[in-house]
Amino acid sequence: SWEKRMLPIDTQHYSWEVTSIAIARNGSASPVLFAAAGSVYISNDDGKNWRRTDSTLATSIEDMELVPTDAGGHCLFVGTVAGVLATTDDGASREERSSGLTNRWVTRFASYGNTLYVASGAARPEESYVSRSTDYGMHWTNAASGLPKRVTEALEATDSMLYAGTLYTGIYRSSNGGIHWQAANDGVTSNFLISMAVTDSRVIVGTSGVGAFSSTDAGQRWDTLWNETMMSTVS
Repeated sequence: SWEKRMLPIDTQHYSWEVTSIAIARNGSASPVLFAAAGSVYISNDDGKNWRRTDSTLATSIEDMELVPTDAGGHCLFVGTVAGVLATTDDGASREERSSGLTNRWVTRFASYGNTLYVASGAARPEESYVSRSTDYGMHWTNAASGLPKRVTEALEATDSMLYAGTLYTGIYRSSNGGIHWQAANDGVTSNFLISMAVTDSRVIVGTSGVGAFSSTDAGQRWDTLWNETMMSTVS
């Protein structure tokens, strides 16, 4: 069952559209919830109460990603239309970390361990890129060799594979952290990918117009989960 969890009404900063949610799990304690809606909101009681961070953002938030730190905490990355911001104190302060990004219009994050990936380039598809950072976003390097210049709407990482879902060109995967990519569309009947999710045993992708597909062999083959004539989102 579902319960409504409302963000505080803030006409100056609240956009009425929640664009991203991130969850920081702290052992046995209640998880810290982050929601992006014009600014970043935080909840320490499962969404019953929210507070806006002091660091108000003056630009649209496209995605968020939590990466564990060596000290046992977490770093929250906020992807905007103007670059990447990072905070290690739950929004009390923030730092821009866009050095090395060819295009700063962030569309999606993905991470595994301390390695962070970002897809960017929504405004100019011909300049779309996937970039990689191993130092918490301080420096970014190109991770898009073999990936077509199309907007990446979905990005997921596991211990052995990086997946990208693009508009118009389908699914791609990389087994070496984005150094090389190859198409992985066997069984998928749409090239318009809009969402993706990974579990321990499968990868699921959502498309516009033809439903969702699932793979249990790291994207070598996809099976239809369900068909839908309306736009579908799985992540």
